[in-house]
Amino acid sequence: MSRISHPTINRVRAWLSILLASGLLQACATTAGPASGKDLNMPPPVPDSLRPHSAITGPFGPKPAMPAPNELFALTDAQVDEFMAFMDGPQARQVPRHRRLYDFIEAFSQDFNYQDDTLGAGLAMTTGSGNCLSLAILTTALARVAGIEIGYQLVSDAPVYEMDGQVILKGVHVRSQLYDPAEMTPGALVIANRARIIIDYFPTGRERFVANLDERQFIAMYYRNIAAQALGDDDLGRAYWYAHESLRYAPDHEAAINTLAVAHRRIGDPMRAEELYLYGVENADNKLSLLKNYRVLLASQGRVAEARQVEARLSRMEDPSPFNWLQLARDASDEGQFDDAVRFYNRALELAPYMHEGYAGMAQAHYAAGEVEQARQAMDEAIRRTMRVSTREAYEGKLAALKAKSDLL
Repeated sequence: MSRISHPTINRVRAWLSILLASGLLQACATTAGPASGKDLNMPPPVPDSLRPHSAITGPFGPKPAMPAPNELFALTDAQVDEFMAFMDGPQARQVPRHRRLYDFIEAFSQDFNYQDDTLGAGLAMTTGSGNCLSLAILTTALARVAGIEIGYQLVSDAPVYEMDGQVILKGVHVRSQLYDPAEMTPGALVIANRARIIIDYFPTGRERFVANLDERQFIAMYYRNIAAQALGDDDLGRAYWYAHESLRYAPDHEAAINTLAVAHRRIGDPMRAEELYLYGVENADNKLSLLKNYRVLLASQGRVAEARQVEARLSRMEDPSPFNWLQLARDASDEGQFDDAVRFYNRALELAPYMHEGYAGMAQAHYAAGEVEQARQAMDEAIRRTMRVSTREAYEGKLAALKAKSDLL
């Protein structure tokens, strides 16, 4: 399998890396097991404060049909037969079963067409397309068929992919862990450093472990992905209902609450949006994006003093994701808060100093604030950090304009 050596690419393909886990890797505290899907279709209800609107009279319309968790992992008989023929083939009999599953996914991913669509296992296998989560769902479905224990890790990354002139920021993704069935003893305690294979569907070498995920949290990612895509398409009803469904599996998750609040704000219900933001800030583990959007809501209502209080709280926060700070900086710049924008760009670049978009954004903020020399220096650094020719040429044109402006001062 060929390896992509640089994050600047024209066509993204899914690829995998294998790590034989030992004590050097993060210990896995929880795993999903050779899951049968028990009880996953009957999750606990959401808290009263997040109870959904009526599907009949509510502003988001009826709840759309959506797959239950077991349907996400459903495969056709033909797909199961194809997979088991590979697993039971004569060349594979001397290979541990979890390694054979890895080999199947590796071979399958050679021609996988990476797209920004989150698909169930059957459709991903049929079309050979989808995103990283689609591959993880397919891996889970195959692990169930083979009776192989599987776990999940959430990792953060800071690759920047440029495709046909569009910048795609990829912040966090999930990777799978396949456990050696030979180490499974009925009734035994969980072994922290069991031999396992980690499948990273989009490795860059800069991954940072965030957390182990249980199966409910993994399933919630599917519904949140669909909700986020719907919100981007301004399909507010679909975004609302899928976000609510995700909360049944991962209660109080900040991304789902954020989606609900944004959807309410867009339909003209800022009061309910504010209630959701405040609930999220109180109960979610990660509050940065909630505070950021709450500040936007306050500013749009002319509540300047309250917005500044939220801004001050944001500036004191710690967040390990450069992408959150990058978006925060862009929002501040759009609102004319250029000093804040520069500060947030600096926070992003402290975490991901190779991210040329951060320097380019900082240059724009400095220029808008009348700080031409600082803008020139930041743009010069953006040029040094980018590898794509068209991007570098665009930056060089802006730098030339900045130099000319600087010479006139």
